[in-house]
Amino acid sequence: MLSEGAALPMRGNNWGNVEQTLMPIASIHAPCSPMFNPDPSTSQAESQMSVTSDHSRLLTLAARAHLAPLGCKQNGRSRFWFDDHGWWAATVEFQPSSGSKGSYLNVGAMWFWHPTDHWVFHEYERVAPFHEFRDDAQFAEVASELAKRAASRVIAAREKFDSIEAVARYLMQTPTDGFWLNYQAGIAASLIGDTSTAAVRFQALAAIPSDAAWVSEAKDRARRLFDSFTSTTRTRELVAAEVARTREKLGLPALPSATDLWAPARRRTA
Repeated sequence: MLSEGAALPMRGNNWGNVEQTLMPIASIHAPCSPMFNPDPSTSQAESQMSVTSDHSRLLTLAARAHLAPLGCKQNGRSRFWFDDHGWWAATVEFQPSSGSKGSYLNVGAMWFWHPTDHWVFHEYERVAPFHEFRDDAQFAEVASELAKRAASRVIAAREKFDSIEAVARYLMQTPTDGFWLNYQAGIAASLIGDTSTAAVRFQALAAIPSDAAWVSEAKDRARRLFDSFTSTTRTRELVAAEVARTREKLGLPALPSATDLWAPARRRTA
């Protein structure tokens, strides 16, 4: 039985494909919801801990020093940061744990072509294990190191996913036994005009059994999109509209034009 956002096995310390759902924007403090949290010991109460606590304040200061200069944005007053690239974002979470003050570090990526009102890790990496807060001086160093590591992963994600062609090549190599893997790979293949691969991935998606309403809805959406993908230009127009819906739902600014949305990004460095 599928569950929405069910995690797939991760590949060591490398990028792993996972549909990791985060807390809705209105309540996000430590973004992972208990249902899909990579650390099952994290409680919702701990996740919603005030960011004015000492260790969260130090994490925010460190992120402002190392992530903000890259152009990363903090989601409200949360411990979640993102690097917006129009149709995708690199994602950073300083994740708490129940019972102890401190933080893990999770970094990944989210593709914006399936409309949703909450942040999701489509790609996920546990960059650092839990580091416990003992005092301000000790944790200031920890926070700085975590933020530096997050910044290096953000730069690596920019290089790895610097074009839709690069993302499509990456996603098209993923296994065909995962629901969201097939959805993401099918969309990405369509965006670069590889209709044969897209057809294979969407057929694999349709063949996955589940009675869940969200699965049926996603399958129907994928089928309607694929049936409308009459050319690469048309595909990019339709998926750009999906991206715009996601951005609106996430509270991100509207893009001025979809014309250059799929153009290779200009390389940004620290």
